[in-house]
Amino acid sequence: MLFHLDDAPLINGFSSVNRSQFVWSQEEPRNAGAWTFVNPRFENALGVKLKFAGRRELAWTATAVGEHHTKEAEQVINQTFA
Repeated sequence: MLFHLDDAPLINGFSSVNRSQFVWSQEEPRNAGAWTFVNPRFENALGVKLKFAGRRELAWTATAVGEHHTKEAEQVINQTFA
């Protein structure tokens, strides 16, 4: 469940930040989680383009094989801090 996103605190908080690059990192696939909610709000309210770091779009929420899940989790971390 996503809560209402108030633009005013975001605008005030981001006004003093160097806007070189912002990354939205989530463990859920791109088509799940908060990405589709947050991305347009950051772009419209703040003019901030977010880079997505997370799993590709999937029809399911998680990989059922532990080895694959671990590899995907490592990829998310690497994308986040690249």
